[in-house]
Amino acid sequence: MTNLWSLIKLLILYKSSLFTRAAPKKGAAFLFLLPKPGLGNLSLAWGMFCRICYYLYMRTHPFLVNNFYHIYAHGVADFSIFKKTADYDRFLSLLFCSNGNKPIPRMDHKDDYLSQAWDIRDGKVDIGKPLVGVVAFSLMPTHIHLLLEEKSDWGISNYLHKILTSHAKYFNLKYDRRGHVFESKFNSRHIDNNRYLLYLSRYVHRNHDKLSNWSRKLESYPWSSYQDFVGKNRWGRLLNTELVTSQFTDVGEYHNYVSSASEEKYNVDF
Repeated sequence: MTNLWSLIKLLILYKSSLFTRAAPKKGAAFLFLLPKPGLGNLSLAWGMFCRICYYLYMRTHPFLVNNFYHIYAHGVADFSIFKKTADYDRFLSLLFCSNGNKPIPRMDHKDDYLSQAWDIRDGKVDIGKPLVGVVAFSLMPTHIHLLLEEKSDWGISNYLHKILTSHAKYFNLKYDRRGHVFESKFNSRHIDNNRYLLYLSRYVHRNHDKLSNWSRKLESYPWSSYQDFVGKNRWGRLLNTELVTSQFTDVGEYHNYVSSASEEKYNVDF
């Protein structure tokens, strides 16, 4: 146990030195939050060790509370992760049903998955304290884009684990298949300034314009948050559209911003 505890310390201190620019002393400070493991909690120590290894070595940056991130998850080998409208609707509802520190409510409304998210919006279902702030999203046939705020430590990681695992289990059961649905890990980029945030909101909301059936139909695509930005917000408090829209005089100006060709160039590759 002593050797395991020492190894955890070394991992955090080593990796925190690489994060100094983005998060000074983040890893070192975290050491004081970890209980010293004893013989009675070996499983706790091992679980903590595994999570720290994943957090430090699978990510090129830490997820910092009150910071924003562009999240991208792709199906394996360009695999279609949605086959029918119900698949999109369930995942859309899952984005909000999973955003709490309580278990995901049973998603039994096969004829109307979206109503479950609206029950949460209306306060009829309690999912607990939010893990993330959902700013924007786009569900594509082979991948998803999300703009998220880290609300609490491990928030984004726990949130993505919940939605990706739930969808994979649902998809494999429904279509009688086995194996991975998504690539081994989701990808992320830190949004380090406001202009980048605005740019990414446009990038995410224009993503479905690449689809032949939806070209030049930005507002009509049902599995994007764009319609919630330029029209009535279907999700109310569950979707933070104001973070972006409040920076424009009206929805028409934001619509023009998204529709126009961008002269700004940011790296959005993962």
